[in-house]
Amino acid sequence: MCFLSRINQLAAAQLIGNRSIIGEVLDELLDYAQGHFQHEEEFMRRTGFVAYERHYGIHQRFEGWLSQVHWQYLKGLRQDLSEELLKYLNGWLITHILDEDLACRLEGART
Repeated sequence: MCFLSRINQLAAAQLIGNRSIIGEVLDELLDYAQGHFQHEEEFMRRTGFVAYERHYGIHQRFEGWLSQVHWQYLKGLRQDLSEELLKYLNGWLITHILDEDLACRLEGART
């Protein structure tokens, strides 16, 4: 299942108020992001992507943010996931793919 499908699943679980599913999907989102980032970072290292450090930092900040949201939710410090949070996930996904990942792929294709 892709990242966007997981975000949609998270939104659906939020609508019905199923904390168990929300927790599971947050787990899956974090696992997926970490695996995807690891694969992408390996590609960047292999192709000598010039903006690797900056891109790696973007990944690390996102993982940290998502880990914090997940932890807060599991500890009950966050009772639900706001619409703002879901919009942020969708916006981040779109912006990251269109701006960051595309630049990485285009540079990799030139090498």
